[in-house]
Amino acid sequence: MTTLRRFSTAYLQNGRRKVLIPYCPNDNSDLVLTRCVEDNTLIPSDSICLVNVVTPSFLSQWTTYSMSHGVAPISTTMDLVYAQQPDLRRQFLLSNAEDMLERVAHKLRLKDLNVRTVVLEGDIRSSMVNLAQEFKPDIILCTTNKASKIKKLFSTSVSGHLRKNAKKSEVIIINPDDYEREVLTTDHFDVIAEEDFVPSDLATGCTPNTPALETVTPTAQSS
Repeated sequence: MTTLRRFSTAYLQNGRRKVLIPYCPNDNSDLVLTRCVEDNTLIPSDSICLVNVVTPSFLSQWTTYSMSHGVAPISTTMDLVYAQQPDLRRQFLLSNAEDMLERVAHKLRLKDLNVRTVVLEGDIRSSMVNLAQEFKPDIILCTTNKASKIKKLFSTSVSGHLRKNAKKSEVIIINPDDYEREVLTTDHFDVIAEEDFVPSDLATGCTPNTPALETVTPTAQSS
């Protein structure tokens, strides 16, 4: 099976690749991550960031399903409703997302992988753009069997900002059903039209405050 290392040797910096993984259990991300560990797609020298976005719309977590099906995560009305939610309720949802990511990260750390987790609150598009600007990943690993809208997301948002920062990232889209992989670079998204992207209200919404990303969580020792 093709591994990310075959495609990523050009992006190694100081022996470490930055790998950004948008995580959602509904997309069978656990199965894909397990396979990626087994075939050395993810290796101990990688700096891995697991991310989940809690969106204003219905206080639901971001999934690649919502992105690939063009579901708008925010509107003026829902943004107002979200802002008026009791702090305890919002914190409960954010804590649940943090706990979910930490459970996954713990399993990966037991495999000697360097993993940190980030939970963002806000609009899908601006959240991913902000995080990509800060983290500047060499690889973005997505799990989905619906790739079209994902390509458009990176065309209109993430890849554009990465190109402006002279950062050429690879986007690896893995189908959880058969583990087929589509490997693209941000340069490949130039031909995708902006108007074909998801609904326009994705362009507005909360701008999350992302945590500092310089520190990598120490690797846990295998038992």
